[in-house]
Amino acid sequence: MPPCSDDDDVKEGRLEIVLPELSRANIPISLIYPTRKHIAPKVRLFIQHLERSVNKTSL
Repeated sequence: MPPCSDDDDVKEGRLEIVLPELSRANIPISLIYPTRKHIAPKVRLFIQHLERSVNKTSL
């Protein structure tokens, strides 16, 4: 799990890390979608969120 807002949820007990040996592993992520031309706004925002999150953790 990349460091993000979920850390607070883990600290406060709302979320539990299930596989700690994999929780901070660098795991490649692929997004597959038909085309950027007609992508739904919600999907576009999700992709942008993932890009920002991944870029933050890879610094």
